[in-house]
Amino acid sequence: MIKIKSYILSAVIILILGLSPLTTFAAEGDSGYEGGISTGEAIDKKYDYQEVIFVTGKPIVVKGYLTIKKTQKDTTETWTYTYTNLKNETEKVTLNRTISYNVILTSKSNGQIQKQMTLKGTPSERIAVDNISYTLKKYSFSKSNIVDVKPHAQYFAGDFSGEKTYSIAGGTGTSNGTVIVSSTGKIFGYNQYWSNTESQTIEYIIEIEQNGKKWDGFAKEGISLTSTKKIYYEKNKPDEISFEGGYVQKQNNLSILQYESEFPEFDAKGAPTDYLIKSKDTLKYDTFPQVTRLVVPSLRQLKGHWAENDVKLLYSLEVFRDNSENFRTKDYMSRAEFAKAMILAGKLLTDEEITLADANAEGANESEEEVQVFEDVPLDHPYFTYVKEVYNRKIMDGINRRYFWPESTITRAQAVTLFIRSLGFEGRAPSPIAVTSFKDNDKIPAWARNSVYIAEKIGLVKGDTYGNMNPNNPMTKGEVAAMLNRFINYMREDIITDYRDNIILY
Repeated sequence: MIKIKSYILSAVIILILGLSPLTTFAAEGDSGYEGGISTGEAIDKKYDYQEVIFVTGKPIVVKGYLTIKKTQKDTTETWTYTYTNLKNETEKVTLNRTISYNVILTSKSNGQIQKQMTLKGTPSERIAVDNISYTLKKYSFSKSNIVDVKPHAQYFAGDFSGEKTYSIAGGTGTSNGTVIVSSTGKIFGYNQYWSNTESQTIEYIIEIEQNGKKWDGFAKEGISLTSTKKIYYEKNKPDEISFEGGYVQKQNNLSILQYESEFPEFDAKGAPTDYLIKSKDTLKYDTFPQVTRLVVPSLRQLKGHWAENDVKLLYSLEVFRDNSENFRTKDYMSRAEFAKAMILAGKLLTDEEITLADANAEGANESEEEVQVFEDVPLDHPYFTYVKEVYNRKIMDGINRRYFWPESTITRAQAVTLFIRSLGFEGRAPSPIAVTSFKDNDKIPAWARNSVYIAEKIGLVKGDTYGNMNPNNPMTKGEVAAMLNRFINYMREDIITDYRDNIILY
């Protein structure tokens, strides 16, 4: 009776490889693994790029272009990074580098994906500092990520390490020597429609031997590359226009690099002393925003209602798509309507898929590939596609294996549990059963208590004027609209704080 289509496994691989509709700017690896930052937005296949080099015994910022080429064959990818004429005119520094990596994806029994990155071929790198050159002679590198795919986001965390050995040559006299740069790093990030983040922390030990002298130094970096869709309301200035104003969506990329370093000071004879010179600075890219004007719904019946702005925004974002003039905030939301809202809030379907799904309301689904999932949601049901998607993506289950009960109402406890499940946060609450701050905590079903605890912590659910959560009350469409907006705002903005602000060094 219930048959899950084989495309689900393929879809998971596609998500990991970055080919799904979830992919936006600031994707994983857009800054590389050399301690630099890019704009996260390619122009003519090139990213503006800058990094800090430490091979000379002091931090030097170089800027230029980065080209990234990614090819895929089955579950193996090749990523090639070409750094072209990175320069610092003041210090008379030029850097050129080409590095290729093999990235192998392995599915694990718990549904997670392991990504193992190693060098492919022999990298090339040459740094010219005035009339002295630093040429890469040896490079060892390894990086490993675990990617966890959840319904509304993909999360990843990993570690990487490397060791570069450079030969030093040139200068007015004999200036031969070596530099060894050892690095260890951690990487954290997530990918979803409303925002993306990749954060890195890297520590370096730099060992230099030149002209018979030896010394070493230390550096660390905090790197954050974020992309987010911000939403603003703009009121029209002319009065003689058919609508007062509307929402504008702006997508921004922000890349931040903060570094600290310690290197010895040199005496008049060029010998290192015990005195350490400490340096720190911040580099930043803030790209020009992409602007999208959103549709303007007609909601005159909600003028002055407490949920007016929430409903208006969801119609503007096309999360709500039914006739806006028929929307009533006091109507209870059904399970089928909630399933549709969950899919559309996360932008989990393409516009073409949504058009086909909504067209199904006008006639039977004639696709030979479709299989009925629940007996009470036939192929010609107006919410068939959305119920199928929330089930296949493990957001919502049926009441049992045979029935979904599409017309049944959804309670506050159920809604909160589904939001937290879609984010993959259900395991983050204290064990075994968390205690919330709501006065009616004891009325929260045991199966929902942990999810409510997390939802309260991230600001997704709020109490009434008496401090009660009212977990078993059915939700009105106005209440769902408010919670959906908090859910979208969390994915757009709040989650970034944890990934970016905890990485910045000072």
